[in-house]
Amino acid sequence: MKRKVIVGLAVYSFIFLLAGIYIIRTIQTATRNLDRLITLHQVEILREHYLLEIKRVQADLTLIDTPHSRSFDTIVSHVVNMSKIIDACFDCHHSPRGTERLNSLKKQTERYKDALSRVLTIRANAARITKEEATAFGIGEKLIEEVREVIAFTTSKLGESTQKAMGEIDRAKYYLFGLVALGPLVSALLGFVFISGLTRPVNVLVDSTRKLKGGDLDHRVVALKDEFGELA
Repeated sequence: MKRKVIVGLAVYSFIFLLAGIYIIRTIQTATRNLDRLITLHQVEILREHYLLEIKRVQADLTLIDTPHSRSFDTIVSHVVNMSKIIDACFDCHHSPRGTERLNSLKKQTERYKDALSRVLTIRANAARITKEEATAFGIGEKLIEEVREVIAFTTSKLGESTQKAMGEIDRAKYYLFGLVALGPLVSALLGFVFISGLTRPVNVLVDSTRKLKGGDLDHRVVALKDEFGELA
């Protein structure tokens, strides 16, 4: 009986050790997925800010030589912010395709800045100024279109990744709930088996002892095994 108890407790401990390992791995995986989703959403917000800065610079360019023209320092500040945002995008890890897209946007941004610089520095030749403004505006519109395409593509992928990650988290949550609910049931079942294995032979021995004490010296204890069989 002692061997059965030891084996049962060993199996019980091993099962819950595996369950504990699974719970730890599930929590780590869920945490890792949530961290990745948070990073992706932060990148998406950064791209939206980048698009807004480009539109702001385009508005500054459109308002040049109008009664509502922005100051030189304001325009430069907006251009610098736009450049900082695209540089910040390289701080995150990207796939080869994503890095290629960012490099393309970076080159297009540099072209846009050069065109804006010519617009802001060339003031003597009116015809050339008009041409440079049109060139800069065209580059800006193309840049806006490219950023919109990137945002549309990444938004769809982000939605798929979010749904997949949330599905995995929900599935892991159900598994954890199942393990938490199964633990007490297994413990109760194992306790019932052990108690039954101990109390039934003891009751048989007590009943046999009473019969022997009552004078039934021909009584024999049967159907007991292990240590209880030897005691019988």
